[in-house]
Amino acid sequence: MKDTREKLLKTAAQLFARDGYAATSVRDIVRRAGVNIAAVHYHFGDKRGLYLAAFRYLSGECDKLLFSPRHGIRIPQDVDSLSREEALELLHKLLCRMLDLDSERKNALISRFFMFAELDPSGKLPQILMQSVSSIDNTLCRLLARAAGVKHRSAELAMLANVVFGQIILTDFKRSILLRATGCKEYNPRLHAQVKKLVWHNTYAILKSYDKGIKKS
Repeated sequence: MKDTREKLLKTAAQLFARDGYAATSVRDIVRRAGVNIAAVHYHFGDKRGLYLAAFRYLSGECDKLLFSPRHGIRIPQDVDSLSREEALELLHKLLCRMLDLDSERKNALISRFFMFAELDPSGKLPQILMQSVSSIDNTLCRLLARAAGVKHRSAELAMLANVVFGQIILTDFKRSILLRATGCKEYNPRLHAQVKKLVWHNTYAILKSYDKGIKKS
């Protein structure tokens, strides 16, 4: 039974990310997963339930990749207790790790989830996804709020997060344009290092505008 649920989650995540919510049917998913359609109703209720579960599944996988102990990124339980300089340093590490995952295309599926949600003509999919905010989202926003000195869950923080983390999403979606503009045949380590440097340069400049006293790390 556990294997069936796992198959459905993995298959649904791939198809929803590849084709979007509207263009993916439950029948497509169960056929690709090789399970009975009744399993969807048993484990997830309906298509929307499976969609949310697939998103949570991908969020959990990203959590593991981002906060894996071997990468040395440890987040204190009380982020608000960090100094702004400590929050800035930790945010730098996390952004670099997120860009590394993007370079390896290990977070591509969840990025495409959001892309298709934003393109949904009904406008309902983003609200559905936001019902399942991951620990990554919460941690990154709390760190960003601390580093910038703005209130958590404020409109200002939402706009700031959109600008800062939007840079990472664009490195995936605009990769072909970047390669053409730079004359590179592939996204190589040198180009990746330049992107990481520029993303942090932009982020630091934005955060510095909130507090002239932040020291450059």
